[in-house]
Amino acid sequence: MNDEDNFVGFYPETFKFLKGLSNNNSKSWFDKHRSEYENYIIAPSKYFVNSLKGFLNYINPELVVEPKFNKSFVRINKDMRFAKKPYKEYFLIRFGKFKWDCELFFVINIDSVSIGVFINNEKKSDSRFNINFNSNPDLFFKICKEYNISKKYSVTDLKDMSEVSSKFNPEKDVAKLLNIRWFTIDKTYNNTSKVIFSHKLIQETILVYNSLYPLYLYGTSLDIERDILAYKKRLGIMKIT
Repeated sequence: MNDEDNFVGFYPETFKFLKGLSNNNSKSWFDKHRSEYENYIIAPSKYFVNSLKGFLNYINPELVVEPKFNKSFVRINKDMRFAKKPYKEYFLIRFGKFKWDCELFFVINIDSVSIGVFINNEKKSDSRFNINFNSNPDLFFKICKEYNISKKYSVTDLKDMSEVSSKFNPEKDVAKLLNIRWFTIDKTYNNTSKVIFSHKLIQETILVYNSLYPLYLYGTSLDIERDILAYKKRLGIMKIT
């Protein structure tokens, strides 16, 4: 395949494997198809993470960017004490500081990939997201406009996986977010999109993360105005041609 610094995309077989797993979610099927899991899920995901490492380390050196399980990779097998099926039918790559921290993420689904930000808002009124929004709501709306976030991303409530908004409108939807425990804001690409099977997926992911990282800061920052200003000075709004 490719070397770790030359990501060339995922493969049609990536989605074929997850579709097969969805139809045959058992240890016997997984063991029989383990080589496909290694070749079409794990191997390209390692190259993907390594290709993003420079960018992610630049915007936040504290983010964990390691293509290893219990680091940036989330194990596909479930805890059978709480699950009826042994495997998740998706593969999640996360870039946060620790488990259940707010994070940037990339998830491979059965028929798509999603790129976005996860916000842990579990404490609700005492969460950093709520505190930071309430301290300066005008800055939040300004950032959403500057970074072209409005109506570009969907919002999902992770408690029941319901769609809160198909096209996030900050002025209309932020009141809902303040009362949701865990939510994602992301962009989804169907597996018919050529970018998934190309090195251009790295560029696309960087552009999405560049837009959504300010929302990550809203979920984590102890001084939102300082950290937003620092991010704008350090990176600004990227354009890749």
